Amino acid sequence: MCVLQVNRECLRYLLGFLVRETQCSEHNKMSADNLAIVFAPTLLRAEVSDEISMFDLQNCITLIRLLIDQAET
Repeated sequence: MCVLQVNRECLRYLLGFLVRETQCSEHNKMSADNLAIVFAPTLLRAEVSDEISMFDLQNCITLIRLLIDQAET
């Protein structure tokens, strides 16, 4: 299995976990928006930590939220 396939499977597993968390959002308060805010800076980190701007961070959050919304469980 190549690295790309491993990364894809890892992302699929993570998104499945995040989708399951959103299904309990009434109890844990972790909606797709909240999970995206928490996970976006880690998943889409810039190579230089001071390089990312607030605009870039908002785009990263939007991307992660869309991935969670569109993921299949």
